[in-house]
Amino acid sequence: MEDAALVSRFTGHKEPVYALASGLRKGQFFSAGGDGWVVAWDLEKPTEGRLLARMSGTVYALCLIPEFNLLAVSVNKDGFHFLDLDSGKVAFSIAGAESNWFRMEKTGLGSLLAMGSSGRLAMLDLNERSVQFLQAGSGDLRALTIFPDNAGFAFGGSDSFIRLFDQDAQSRSLISDTHLNTIFGLAAYPDGRHFVSCGRDAKLILHERQDSGEWTMKKAVPAHLFGIHDVRLHPEKPLLATCSMDKTVKIWDAIDLRLLRVLDRARHGGHGHSVNQLCWLAESDLLLSCSDDRSVSAWNIYR
Repeated sequence: MEDAALVSRFTGHKEPVYALASGLRKGQFFSAGGDGWVVAWDLEKPTEGRLLARMSGTVYALCLIPEFNLLAVSVNKDGFHFLDLDSGKVAFSIAGAESNWFRMEKTGLGSLLAMGSSGRLAMLDLNERSVQFLQAGSGDLRALTIFPDNAGFAFGGSDSFIRLFDQDAQSRSLISDTHLNTIFGLAAYPDGRHFVSCGRDAKLILHERQDSGEWTMKKAVPAHLFGIHDVRLHPEKPLLATCSMDKTVKIWDAIDLRLLRVLDRARHGGHGHSVNQLCWLAESDLLLSCSDDRSVSAWNIYR
């Protein structure tokens, strides 16, 4: 085995783990998945996960709302629940129109976007505790990224198209002929002129905005053996991470999509099943990954 890139493994979930979110304090994070459990973890105490809440169904997305001391939890066929981080109790809920919700991201102070099944987009206002639903595409919407300075957002899904909206979800544009099928992950770069996409076709694609405003494909690489479930940019460095159905996590140079490292089971004691989502842990270089093997792993990518 190579140097110990695997820092810790967190176990206890009874079903696959689909969602991760970094916490308010250093070393804290949250996980959730098929068992409906929302668990709070401390990096220094991997065997002492705290069950924050039990949800009524599968959880695909979590989103930290620091300004309200809340954790947003999307529950399939049930809606959005907002957990008080101190008590673990549901502070309030917003109905989710009987949809599955695959991604959530903050768009501003007290506002969230969520992508769901049947082409449905939800714009949530936490101050008003309200939601507006838009029919934004066809098929399931599986990927979402917010551009810097809340300049707009992009999303993709099972119809293989990438759609770009302005911040009010009014002006729309479409990118086609990039991926062959479902798009699972998107990540916008800090410069606002680039983003990456990934999906079931196992390709990682870098997109670039021209001076004309048109988006073009700058580079595409066959990144994994099987579909790529997620892509995450490092919050400060020109690095990105991907995870896949092929059980691996890979680290890439974000500028030229050059492969830097493969974190797998054989060499690093990695996941034994499909890897579903990634999260860079706040205030550290540690990368979190969660899997169908019901575990979360914390990685030091420099070891």
